[in-house]
Amino acid sequence: GGGAPPEDRGIKALVARLKELEPRAYEGVMASIAAPLLVLLRRASAIDATLQRVLSAAPPAAAGGGGEEEGGEAYRADLREASSELCGGLCDIAAERYARYLRCRAEVHARLPLAAFTSLCALADDFAADVAHLSGRGCAAVSAEAAAQAKAFVDVLHAEATKKLEATVEQEAWGQVEVPAEYQRLVDSIAANQVPEAPPASAADHLSAAAAVSAAVGSAEAEPEAERQPSRASDIVVSGAGYKVVGSGLILLSTVVHYLQCGAAVPAVAPPIAHVLPVLLRGYHTHAYKQVLMAGAMLPTSAGLKSISFKHLALSSQSLGVLLALLPHLKAILAAYLPEAQRHALKEFDGVESDLEAHQQQIFAKFVSILEERRRGRVKDLSAALAPPQAGAQRQPEPSANIKAVAADLRAVYKTLRDLLTPQQLHKVFELILTAFDAGLLEAYRGVDTAPAFSRQCIVQDVQFLRKEVARLHLSLPSGCCPNLVAFALALPVA
Repeated sequence: GGGAPPEDRGIKALVARLKELEPRAYEGVMASIAAPLLVLLRRASAIDATLQRVLSAAPPAAAGGGGEEEGGEAYRADLREASSELCGGLCDIAAERYARYLRCRAEVHARLPLAAFTSLCALADDFAADVAHLSGRGCAAVSAEAAAQAKAFVDVLHAEATKKLEATVEQEAWGQVEVPAEYQRLVDSIAANQVPEAPPASAADHLSAAAAVSAAVGSAEAEPEAERQPSRASDIVVSGAGYKVVGSGLILLSTVVHYLQCGAAVPAVAPPIAHVLPVLLRGYHTHAYKQVLMAGAMLPTSAGLKSISFKHLALSSQSLGVLLALLPHLKAILAAYLPEAQRHALKEFDGVESDLEAHQQQIFAKFVSILEERRRGRVKDLSAALAPPQAGAQRQPEPSANIKAVAADLRAVYKTLRDLLTPQQLHKVFELILTAFDAGLLEAYRGVDTAPAFSRQCIVQDVQFLRKEVARLHLSLPSGCCPNLVAFALALPVA
């Protein structure tokens, strides 16, 4: 008759039943398979050891004894080699059989929660170690299958995490959220180069939980100060520096922690985790760039923001700042779980660091370009504003409305950014802004007719006013406030 042989149909039925088993039940089946195999292999190993000992103890051929003694020694050597090969071959067959039963559920294993996958891998590792000990030549079949399933597990984990994180960033409104205490504890562990202790969960569970927390803390801005929960904070603190966070940043942090827990729990998982974690971080940076600097968050299909403000830019910068602060610690943690030969994979983090720093600089440059555009608008009629009064009109030289508007813009931006950026970032941003202002204002004032003493006096008044207003911001400016503009004003004769 047609169809598959009965034995093939039986194997397919067995495989189908294995795929349907719960993880614990499957482990029980594998244990029941491993136990008799190991009994058989231990007996074979004991027989081989006895035979090797007996053959090795046989008296050596006497000197000058002729070819019969030499032939006997060769025969004993052949027996020892055949015994070793037989024992090793039995171990290889057992390992291949065990690996086959692992392989038939590979798709199921790739989607297991971390705890179940860890338990399964520990079972396989124990079997592989026993077989390797008995055979004396490793357990390649089980080790290779375990490595393949570890990679598949990470691939599924990363695909799900990436998809959900991208969707979250797509809808991110780039508003500050408060930080639940448990997230600060996660960061403290990472900063101490330790894998955070948290109940293991699947990536989906981590992301869902983080999204719920993000939504909950997102409403905290509307709470009166006295009613806010003491378990929340406004910043995430890394090595003494505080960073504001957005909802997608908390979800990213939760996902990173889960990746670290996976790498620490299963040795075979650490190498693929070291590969995909930089990809995850770079993906967040790429999508944040598209949403904020490229204004993707203004699309109706995205967050639907009316504009990209200084606040949005600053919070995007802070999100990158947290990652930059944690990167060295992420590398150190993973290095502890990677074999020496595979630590070269950590160089991927160096590329991520360069990308994040470049992104930060582009955000800072955006601050500068926005204020420079406003500054140009403020001084477009500067020559007319500083021109001497008409004959008969009385007017004393004083700071112009133009420079007052420029200073007001600086104060407004400073007030917005001082509560969103770290002090170091704030000083750096204003150093860049005032460097651009130095060149732009110098060009504008050089365009003023300085022949009249009144105009020269007005220029000096403007520059002095700007210096005083900037001094009130208590910024750290290595070259001072607009040094070239100040030098230009000082060189003008005021008489």
